[in-house]
This record gives sequence, C-alpha cells and structure tokens, in this order.
Amino acid sequence: MREVVLTWPEAPVFMNAAAKMHWAKRNRIISEWRTLFGTLALAYRNTPFEKCHIEVVCERRNRRHLPDAAASEFTSKAAIDGIVDAGLLPDDNPNHVLSIVHRFEVTGRDALTIRLSEAP
Repeated sequence: MREVVLTWPEAPVFMNAAAKMHWAKRNRIISEWRTLFGTLALAYRNTPFEKCHIEVVCERRNRRHLPDAAASEFTSKAAIDGIVDAGLLPDDNPNHVLSIVHRFEVTGRDALTIRLSEAP
C-alpha cells in the first residue's frame, strides 16, 4: 500500500481562532495553507491516488493548550484542497477520500502532517 506524507513545520490555525478573524485575514490564511500543501504535493502528482484514507496529525511542542481533535480542520481542509489542486487527488469527495482522521501528537515541534494512504 502506497503512502505519501506531507509536513509543514508551522502550527495550524485552529477553528476557534479562525472564527474570530476578519473574513479577509481568514481567506488569506486559507490561501496560504492551500498553496503550501499544493506545492508540497507537486512532487507526487505523477502518481495520483484514485482512493485514499487521510490522517491529519497536528504536532504540538508540548501538552499545554491541546485543542480538540478536529480543531485543525480549518487549516487541514485548505491543505487537502491544495493537494487536490496539485493533482495528487482527483477530488476530495467521498468517492476518492474514504476517511479523514484528525489527531494530535506531542512531538516537540509545531507542525501539520497529512498522511495519504492508498485504499484498495
């Protein structure tokens, strides 16, 4: 089973913080994360996934202020859209993305990792 791991070494913007932002700032952040992960995915676009499972890992420096498991969804949705833009996935609908799992991991750094695993 093929797997692609894409990581950006920066803390994602969480949903609660995004909800309080001005719409223009929120749209700029969405665009930035979409472009970042789209650029990371370009290296794999020649071998796209037809169907996959996605695991979103929000890496945190320490256990202080751990948010809810799906709090990174604001940023991860933009990142997944960038992966689609790059051609690694045809679309992010249920025909191609069979599951998305969000979790947090204390790794000693702030980062967002998206792992795509090929589905049969």
